[in-house]
Amino acid sequence: MALESGGIGIHVWDPQTGELVWDDRVRAQWGLRPGAHVDYETFMQGVHPIDRAAVREAIERALNPENGGYYRAEYRAVGIED
Repeated sequence: MALESGGIGIHVWDPQTGELVWDDRVRAQWGLRPGAHVDYETFMQGVHPIDRAAVREAIERALNPENGGYYRAEYRAVGIED
């Protein structure tokens, strides 16, 4: 009920397997149709081209065990299919 009233979507990424799971609300927020295939490259297509390098760097830092897994990134999103 909280997710519905807040208009919040669910997304999960497993960096070990590469599996990315978005519910249809997140797909809509990224300009995708319900049920559309999503993966890491789909995510990156939706990140504004000017912001992609910084997002990739933030992800790489978070995946480095020496950095404690901390992830913080601000970026613009663009509609992928719309």
